[in-house]
Amino acid sequence: MVGTKLEASQPNERVELILAQLDNLPTLPSVATRVLELTTASDSNAREVTRLVESDQSLTAKILAMTRRASTGVRSEVSTIDRAVVLLGFDAIRNAVLSIKIFETFARRAEPEDTEFDRTEFWKHSLAVACGAQLAAQELRGSIEPEQAFVCGLLHDIGKVALDACLPKSYDRVVRRTNTARACVADMERELLGVDHTVVGHRLAQRWRFPQALTECIWLHHHGPSALPASVKHADAVRLVHFADRLARELRVGYSGNYHPDAPALALAEAIGLTPAQFGRITAELTSRIEERAHLIGLDQLTSQELYVRALADANDELSRANAQLASSNRQLTMRSRYFAAMNEMNRRIAGAATHGHVCAAAADAIRTALEVPAAAVFFASPSMGLLHVGVATEPNTPVRSLVWDTLMFVLPEVWSAVTDPTTSGVSFLPAATVAPGLAERVAAEAGVALPWLCPVIQDGRCSAGLLIAGEMDAGARWAQESAELGAMVTAIRLWLGTVESQYDAQRLNEELSDINRRLQQAQGEAARTRSLSMIAEMAAGAAHELNNPLAVISGRAQMLQSSPPDEATERIARVLAEQAQRCSHIVAELMQFAKPD
Repeated sequence: MVGTKLEASQPNERVELILAQLDNLPTLPSVATRVLELTTASDSNAREVTRLVESDQSLTAKILAMTRRASTGVRSEVSTIDRAVVLLGFDAIRNAVLSIKIFETFARRAEPEDTEFDRTEFWKHSLAVACGAQLAAQELRGSIEPEQAFVCGLLHDIGKVALDACLPKSYDRVVRRTNTARACVADMERELLGVDHTVVGHRLAQRWRFPQALTECIWLHHHGPSALPASVKHADAVRLVHFADRLARELRVGYSGNYHPDAPALALAEAIGLTPAQFGRITAELTSRIEERAHLIGLDQLTSQELYVRALADANDELSRANAQLASSNRQLTMRSRYFAAMNEMNRRIAGAATHGHVCAAAADAIRTALEVPAAAVFFASPSMGLLHVGVATEPNTPVRSLVWDTLMFVLPEVWSAVTDPTTSGVSFLPAATVAPGLAERVAAEAGVALPWLCPVIQDGRCSAGLLIAGEMDAGARWAQESAELGAMVTAIRLWLGTVESQYDAQRLNEELSDINRRLQQAQGEAARTRSLSMIAEMAAGAAHELNNPLAVISGRAQMLQSSPPDEATERIARVLAEQAQRCSHIVAELMQFAKPD
C-alpha cells in the first residue's frame, strides 16, 4: 500500500509519506526512555538510575561488563550497578543504554530474508565510527566526553536502518544502485526516495527526544568541517563523527554505502586538532577497541582478526573491481580509438572528388577495420542513377574493389521493409541469406568469403543501402555492444552517400538545365527567322500587288507599238520593252509564290 501511494504522489508528498512511516517503527524501549528522562532531570539521583538498570538483566550484565573494560581505567572488580553509576556517571549510563536498546530494536529485520542491506555490516561500520570518535575524544581531551562521542558515532547513521525498516524493498533498490554506481548512498536515497537517511535520522532523533549533540551528529555528519552552519551548537561533536566515519571507510570496517572520495582521514584529523602521532595511535588501537566494545551492542563474536580479514577482503574486492573497470575502460578506449581511426581514414579518402563508388569502397574498408573482420562490403542503390554501387574490402593491403550493377537484378527495399522499420536509426544485424539472398551470394563471390550479416542503412526513409559483414554466428551480439560507435560510423556513411547522391542530382540537373538553355536559344533563333520571313513575305505580297498594274500598262503599250511601228527602230524598242515587262512579271509571280506558297 505504501508503494502505491509513493508512486502516485508528488515529490514533496512522497517525502512526507516516507517520514510518516517513522510512526510505524517500534518506539524507544521504556528502559531507554526512562533513563533519558532521569539523566536529564535536575532532581534525579543515582539510586533511581540504578533501580531502572537493574530491572533489565541483560542491560545490567552489559553495563557491569563495560565497567571492567580497560578503556574505562577501572582496575578493581565492579559487581553492582550502584558502583557502575558512580564510576561511569549519568551521561555514560545514558549513552550505554541508548546504544544497547537501539541496537536490539534494529539488529535485524523482522523476517529473515536475502537482502541487499546487510544490517550486521552496517552495525560494524557504526561501531567502528563510535570507537574512532571515542578514541579521538580521548586524545583531544576537550569538551566532548569519550562516551558521548561513542554513542554519537554509533547512532550517526540510524536513519539508514530506519529507512530499511520502513521501506525494505525500496531501500534494497537504493543499496543495489549505490553499490553498482559506486556512489554516495545519501545521493541515491534522494534520487530514488526523495529523502536521505540524515533527514530521516534527524526526525527520528527528535521523535525519541535524543540529546541535542546526538541529534546534530545524526543530521549533519556528512558536512565537512568548513561546511557546518554557524548555528550548530555542537559542531565539535559533528566534526569528530565526520572524521571517525571517514576513518572507518578508509579502513573498510563494515558497510557505509558511501563510495565518494572525500578528504583523507588524516586531513580531517588535522582539521579537528589531532596531530599525526595521535592519528597514528587512533588507527593502531581502533580494531582492538572495536573488539573490546562489540559486546556492548550484541556483536560478541566480532574479533580483531575478523575485522582485518574482512577489511583485507573488501580492499581486494575493491581493487579487483577497480582493475576490472580499468580493463573495461581500456577496452572501450581501444575500441573507440579503432573506430575513430577507421572513420578518420574513411573521411580522408572520400573528401574531395567523391563518387558513389568512392564512398562505398572507403566505407567498406573502414567497416572491415573497425569491426576487425576479414571482409566487408557497402552497397548503395542510387535512385537517380538506377544503379547498385558496391564496395568490397577484404584483407589489409588488398585493393578495395568498386563494382556497379543494375538495380533491377536485386529486389532490395521491398524485402527489407518486411524485416526492419525504416523509421528507426538504430544498428541491427540481420541474416543476409534471408534478407537479400541474391545480393549476398553475388557479393560473397566477389569477396571470396561468406558475408552472412547484413546491417541496413536507412537513407531518406528507405532501406536503399546496407553493410554486408563477414563474421561468426555470434558476432552480431558482440557488435551490438559497440552499437554507439558503429551507429556513428553508419550515420557518417549515410551522410556521405546522401551528399554524393545530392551532388549527382545537382550535376544532372545542371546538365539538363544547360541542354534546356541550348534548345531555348535555338528556338529563339528559329522564332526570329520565322518573324523575318513573315515580314519579307508580307512586303513581297505588297510589292507584287503594286507592281502588277504598272507592268501591265507597260506591257500593253509595248505590244501596241509592236503592232503598228512607225519605223524599224521603234519596233525594236517596243519589243525590248515587252520582253523586260514580261520578265518583271515573272519576278512578281515568284514573289507571290514566296509570299503565299501552295
